[in-house]
Amino acid sequence: MDTPFDELAASAACPGDPDGLALLESCAAQAWRRSLRAFLERLAPAIALPAGAARALSAMAEAEPDFERWWHPSLGALAQAERQPRAGFLLACALEIAWHAHQSGVAGEWRAHWSPARALTLPDRIADIRALCVAADGRRLNLSAAGADGARLALSIESRPWGGADRSPALAAYPARTPDDRQQAAGDPDAEAGRALAAGLALIEQGAPAYGPWVRRLVRQVRPLRRSGGQVSSWSSLHYPGLVSMTLFASPLDMAETLVHEASHQHFHLLDRLFPLSERGAEEWLYSPVKRRRRPAAMLLLAYHAFGNVALFFDALRRNGRLAEADWRHHMADLNDWLPRMAAELERARSLSPAGRRFLGALQRRLRSLPTPAAALNEEIAR
Repeated sequence: MDTPFDELAASAACPGDPDGLALLESCAAQAWRRSLRAFLERLAPAIALPAGAARALSAMAEAEPDFERWWHPSLGALAQAERQPRAGFLLACALEIAWHAHQSGVAGEWRAHWSPARALTLPDRIADIRALCVAADGRRLNLSAAGADGARLALSIESRPWGGADRSPALAAYPARTPDDRQQAAGDPDAEAGRALAAGLALIEQGAPAYGPWVRRLVRQVRPLRRSGGQVSSWSSLHYPGLVSMTLFASPLDMAETLVHEASHQHFHLLDRLFPLSERGAEEWLYSPVKRRRRPAAMLLLAYHAFGNVALFFDALRRNGRLAEADWRHHMADLNDWLPRMAAELERARSLSPAGRRFLGALQRRLRSLPTPAAALNEEIAR
C-alpha cells in the first residue's frame, strides 16, 4: 500500500498526481517556516534587517504555511546563513530579505553605517560599502550606498510580485551573495532573452503539458548567463530556491530541455530538504558516465533524476508530434547510454537513505515504460 510519502516521492521524481505535489508543497512550506523561526531567534539579531522585512518575516513565521511566498531565492538565506556567518555574507542576505519583503508588497526603510567599510554584493557589482539605505513603498525599491572611496551608488527596482494565477518565471539578473557566486557573470536580460524563454515555455505547454506545472511551480526566476565562446551552461542550487541560472538559447527545444532539467533539480532540492535522500555524513563515490569521473552518490542521483526527466520530456514531445522520430533518436542517443549505467551505480549504492531509495524507485518505474529508439525504429519500418 502506498503511503503519503510514496505519493510525495513520486510527485518530486516526475510529473504525476497533483494531490501529491500539493502535499509536497505543504510539507515544504512548514519546513521553511521552522527554519524562519530559528533564523529570527538565532541569527537575525546579527543582521541589520530593514524594519519592513523584519515585520514581514515575523508575520510569515506565525501565519499558515503559504508555498507561493516561500519558494523564493531570497529565503535560501535562511538555510545558508548559519553555515556562512561572515559579515559581508550576512549583509547580502539582509539585502535579499529586504528584496523579498518588497516583492511581497511590504513598505519600509533600512539604514546602516559601517566603519571600516564592508564588502557587499549588489545586483550589478561587488563594492566596499560604508553606508547603505534601502527604502521600499510596496511598488518600487530604492537602494543608495556610499562606497569606501566616497562614490555614490544607486539602484531602483520595480516590484514584480509572483502571480499565482500566471505562474510565469521572471527573467531578471539576481544579486550573487558572495564573490564565488559570480564566476559566471549574469548577462542583462533583453527582449531577445524574453522571447527565448517564452518560446521554451510554449513548447513545454504544447508538447508536454504535464511538464508545464512541473516547471512553473518551482522555477520562479531565470537568471541569464553570458556565453563563454561556444560554451553553454545552467545550474540550480539548494541555497537559491526557485532560481535557475542558464545560458539562453535561440532554439525553443534547447530552452525547454534546460528548463525541464533545472526544474528537476529544484524538485530534488525541495524533497532533499524535507527528507534527506542520502545518509548525512556518509561519503560514497560512484562513477558518472556523464562527467566520466566518480561523483558523490547524492550528486549522481541528482543527475539521474534530471536526465531521466529530460528523457520522459522528449518522449512526450515525440508522442505529441512535436519532435520528429529522427530527432528524438538523436537526442536520446546519449541518454540511452547514460541512464542504465547511472541506475546500475545507484542500485548498488549504500549511502542512499530510505527516502532516496523510494525516490529512485519512483523514477525508475516511469523510465521503464519508455521505448528504446531501436524498437521505435523497427515499428516505423514495419508501418
